[in-house]
Amino acid sequence: MNPVIKGQWIAALRSGDYTQGHGWLSADGDYCCLGVLCELAVHAGVIERLDNGENPDGAISYGVEGDVNRQVLPQKVRIWAELDEVDPIVSNPSPEYPDDTDSLANMNDGGYTFGEIADAIERDL
Repeated sequence: MNPVIKGQWIAALRSGDYTQGHGWLSADGDYCCLGVLCELAVHAGVIERLDNGENPDGAISYGVEGDVNRQVLPQKVRIWAELDEVDPIVSNPSPEYPDDTDSLANMNDGGYTFGEIADAIERDL
């Protein structure tokens, strides 16, 4: 992962500026950890936030024409951040399963805090 973008993402997740949400990159003012990275990409001019009001569930789409997503990173964000996947895999060990891994979206939707996810990004990406 690009070390500068990684630092910005970790700082954003730990900042308290984003309220954690589940199920979508962003909906009703809440964000998945991947949605926070999309917001950084919007501010960097890489992609656009596409809120056309057509999503009844309140979800926001991110991307550019032909590369739009509401649940995982658009390819343009993945490439910009120099990530291998649109939903990166990190270690998620437990006493019972010390070699376990999980995707960031699953961790986000599974109840891990932004701080815990930031720790996993810092450690593994």
